[in-house]
Amino acid sequence: MIGVIAMVEVNVRIDDTIKQNAEMVCKALGLSLSTAVTMYLTQIAREQRIPLDMS
Repeated sequence: MIGVIAMVEVNVRIDDTIKQNAEMVCKALGLSLSTAVTMYLTQIAREQRIPLDMS
């Protein structure tokens, strides 16, 4: 099959309040948390760095 992308499941332990707040932000932006995480990991892979302002 040409063009088939293998998908994997990623499990992360995170504080429930952080997860709930992140889900609210994502929902307001019209995104699922899964989509937002995928976007973030894609950016890390593309830029070869953690895309956060640490200042």
